[in-house]
Amino acid sequence: MSQRRCPIIELNLSQIESLIRPALTNTVVSFELMTQGAINSNYKVTLDNGKNILLRLYGQQTPGAEGRNRVEADVISLVADRVPVAEILYAGNTCDDRLIGLIDQGIGGKPRPYAILKWCEGILLQQLLDGGKYLKSRAYLTDVMAAVGETLAAIGSYKFARSGFFAANLKIDQTFGSDASEYLHSCLANDLVQTRLGADLHKRLGDYVDAGALELNQYLAGEETTLVHGDFNALNILVTENRDRWCVSAVLDWEFAHAGTKLFDIGNFLRQEQKYPGMTAAFIAGYETSGAKLPQNSRQMARYVDLNSLLEFLTIAEARQELFAKTIANIEQTLAQKSCY
Repeated sequence: MSQRRCPIIELNLSQIESLIRPALTNTVVSFELMTQGAINSNYKVTLDNGKNILLRLYGQQTPGAEGRNRVEADVISLVADRVPVAEILYAGNTCDDRLIGLIDQGIGGKPRPYAILKWCEGILLQQLLDGGKYLKSRAYLTDVMAAVGETLAAIGSYKFARSGFFAANLKIDQTFGSDASEYLHSCLANDLVQTRLGADLHKRLGDYVDAGALELNQYLAGEETTLVHGDFNALNILVTENRDRWCVSAVLDWEFAHAGTKLFDIGNFLRQEQKYPGMTAAFIAGYETSGAKLPQNSRQMARYVDLNSLLEFLTIAEARQELFAKTIANIEQTLAQKSCY
């Protein structure tokens, strides 16, 4: 069963040419649907000048989603001097449901944001981790994790006066409350979450949330508010090999970026740490190379913060059994690993 959270939007040649026309006059030679990812529909498009672009149609149709591509463009413009990114060439909306075939999928009536980005060379970090032909040795894992840590530290070097979600021009639209457990408790009260967790895990998780809230709230009260990618994981990081060393060539998919705590991205990225021994130490070492420091118990607090994403997954109405099973396994791992890194 596919674990996509939004259906793939299938396009034909004429539809793709229509979508890129506001920004480019080139003829499309070929196109390829990129199957990675869970929300957006991405196409690698080859033009008659020999260059490639990425055409992205944003999947979520939630309130405010029609401006998500412009927020992403603003964030990319902000970080481009310190963080490797794919430049956005055009960000727009289409309401023509016939153009992008949404009527057949039972979706329509709302603006559909999309963007055209420069193509970045490289392979997804997840492919590197899973493909033996790429990862030649444990030293390569250490190398690439250090590079990812340095990149995340660069993202966190952008500071904001307060936390919250971005609106136009990166102004804070919706601020976050001061209680780190507030959203977690709202999820725990959700009927779907309670059913999927089961009574025992629900009780243990509720106790964990209550026990860790005070320490995390105290830390967050004294922490600088930084830029948060919002979906920082191995499926959104492109890497390339240069002179037998791996480096980050681009951080992708910034539409969930916001101002908040760096622990959010750290917790998201390190969900797979048990699968790849040595990953965490190399990542943290890379993060602190530039002088960015983490508290000694940052790994535990990052796990706590990551529960915001994990519990949100369990609120999804559609049956995503594989996703739910993986999410519950991650929650159990959080409850079992209470020590710092």
